[in-house]
Amino acid sequence: MTSSSESQLSSESLDRPDAVAVFSRDPASGALAFVEVQRDGFGGVDGLFHSVTISPDGNHLYAAGGGDGTVAVCSRDSATGSLTFIEKRQEVVGVSMGLMA
Repeated sequence: MTSSSESQLSSESLDRPDAVAVFSRDPASGALAFVEVQRDGFGGVDGLFHSVTISPDGNHLYAAGGGDGTVAVCSRDSATGSLTFIEKRQEVVGVSMGLMA
């Protein structure tokens, strides 16, 4: 599970390698509440979510694909944690974009 810097929102790669769930955290109790799930192939999302991280400023979520040289990029609403898919970046054989360094 990856938590944002404000420690009230969390994202987790699910057992499925093609989805990310977003949760909010109650600051008093620490209890998690489901916000949403983003799935590959739904709502324009493309790229298999496998391992996730949130940018230091909390504005983006990056999700690596399962060994296929892809990274899905989502913008993140810092108040709600909701994700919006932006793009999928993919390493092309013979053309380095720095994704598989």
